[in-house]
Amino acid sequence: MRLIKRAVSCLCGLLIGCSCLGLNVYAEPLNDDFDYEFSASAFYDDIMQIPEWQQTKSRIIRGEMLELPDDILAEMTTSELADAVADYPFFVDIYAFDNAQTGVEILIDHFNGAKELMSRPDCASVLLDKYEAKPVYMTADENIDTLRFSYIEALLTQNTVIDQMDESEVAKLEKVILNKYDQKLDFDVYGEFSKELPFKLLSHNSGNVDLVSFAEEHCISEGSAVLGFQEDSINASYSGTVSTSNGTAVSVTVFTS
Repeated sequence: MRLIKRAVSCLCGLLIGCSCLGLNVYAEPLNDDFDYEFSASAFYDDIMQIPEWQQTKSRIIRGEMLELPDDILAEMTTSELADAVADYPFFVDIYAFDNAQTGVEILIDHFNGAKELMSRPDCASVLLDKYEAKPVYMTADENIDTLRFSYIEALLTQNTVIDQMDESEVAKLEKVILNKYDQKLDFDVYGEFSKELPFKLLSHNSGNVDLVSFAEEHCISEGSAVLGFQEDSINASYSGTVSTSNGTAVSVTVFTS
């Protein structure tokens, strides 16, 4: 991403917020001429290491601390923004709700990066290109996180995104989803829920009649129309590595029961 000279702006919102909470924050002055390349994942990691993060156990306050600085948010390309949202440490919380769709809606409502991404006029084309290019799974040595693959699917199948698509893009979406589904069949890490997640979300979300028919036609498992849970089985859906609220990397498996 482009170099940004006002590095101090990354900390301003956090410093003000911590001051309002009565937390003492000390920072060395920064040279206004210092150039750096902003990295959302590094920004999240840095925030989760500061003492102020440790001093509060409030998920709400920690979520506010992870908000992307407004001036940087405005300068990010849609592609950079999509990556920043996929790297958001609390994205995994969408699976803590009764269904994944509710979780995605709450994420978009409470995280400024996701809200900004949904407002971009090229959001659909960018997410579709990323989805097509991203492998469903590779070896652990190559550190491809299947959870983050599911995040792209969850964003791409939102009505706000689908409404941006023309007929050719809708046709491309159907083709790519089927292609990714076929690829998932080759990896045990994907259970029925994770294989069919885009079908389930489309059948629940889409106002596009053709997409709903497409999704329902390819939903194989029975159960929740949103999650695709099977009542008579327990299958591991996703495995990957995520950061805890304390900034520790842990292995995570999301189950479909």
